[in-house]
Amino acid sequence: MTPLSESGDAICRLPPYALLATLAVPFIVLEPAKLFAICWGAVSHPVQSVMLRLIAQVAATLKCERIFHVGYEPLMHIGWFNRPMTWVIKLRDLSAGPGQRASEKPLFPACARACLMKWTRQRRQVVPSTLAIAALRPW
Repeated sequence: MTPLSESGDAICRLPPYALLATLAVPFIVLEPAKLFAICWGAVSHPVQSVMLRLIAQVAATLKCERIFHVGYEPLMHIGWFNRPMTWVIKLRDLSAGPGQRASEKPLFPACARACLMKWTRQRRQVVPSTLAIAALRPW
């Protein structure tokens, strides 16, 4: 068993309100880091500010998504949490279009991979240089 699956099992065994507190921890830790990044950029550290902001945003998104995904069932037992989340999920599915759920839409990484493969195929094609084309002209 991998450490990630073990942590997922441990998170899934938590009671609903403990799981909600676990979900709040990345916000409590990483949201001040984002605010600090903005302030850091204001005092002439733009590169470091952007890097810290990106790292904090990605870490918060990945961590919260993992906790929410693993603990979805226990979290839905909390009534006041269930109602707005059900509404948000329905709204997300409506935005996908008629007869299609948002989770069934192609994900960005798959689209990005297809674009990258197309780009690399185009780059592999031999493009004759302008000198070679000029040498082939009869005039």
